[in-house]
Amino acid sequence: MLKTITLDSNNFNEIPKEIGFLHQLETLYVQFNVLKGPVPVAVFNILSGGLPGNICQHLPSLQALNLARNQFDGPLPSKLWQCKELRILTLGFNKFSGSIPKYIGNLTMMKEIYLDGNTLTGN
Repeated sequence: MLKTITLDSNNFNEIPKEIGFLHQLETLYVQFNVLKGPVPVAVFNILSGGLPGNICQHLPSLQALNLARNQFDGPLPSKLWQCKELRILTLGFNKFSGSIPKYIGNLTMMKEIYLDGNTLTGN
């Protein structure tokens, strides 16, 4: 029944795998840590340094995702558009690169997006 977990401002270098078994989870905050891949399979399903394309597969009810101020890299997840309940996305101050996917505009529940402090490119 747990809906929100806040692990901000700690010294975690990985996300606890047990979080992946909380199917009612709507909000996960883990900013201001020293997170690096891989993220546990149970949480996001395979990863090596960046966030996986199918990040929403195991957390379909996720409404807010805050992974800011860590060391994730690579492109933004390719299937983030599947997070249909997502309202707040905070991925600032990591090492993400590439362009912002156009599908972000299809997330009709989205209210806030924070991508500052990365090396994103494009129009």
